[in-house]
Amino acid sequence: MSREYVGHLIEQEEADRREPFSLDLSYLFKFEENDDKAQLVDAGRAGSKLKFINESRSKEETNCMPKIKTVGGELRIGYYAIKDIEKDAELLTHYGSNFTW
Repeated sequence: MSREYVGHLIEQEEADRREPFSLDLSYLFKFEENDDKAQLVDAGRAGSKLKFINESRSKEETNCMPKIKTVGGELRIGYYAIKDIEKDAELLTHYGSNFTW
């Protein structure tokens, strides 16, 4: 694992409440729907530098991808290298088709 994506674990209702105060800086990672309640990690206030991971421009450029795992009964997000990454290289991922700028 390269890094863990960390932050406050919140539900969609709380994410909607925080949105007007985000100053256009959203660092939310949404887990799959679970029992009709989406869970999100808000890294905006309590995240690591991984919240700045950038979107790759192509599949070939992508060098890491997230995997969601359950650890000790909690959902956790780890970013894993999918190819060799040189020291000081930019981490690039594909946010998925649901993400739009």
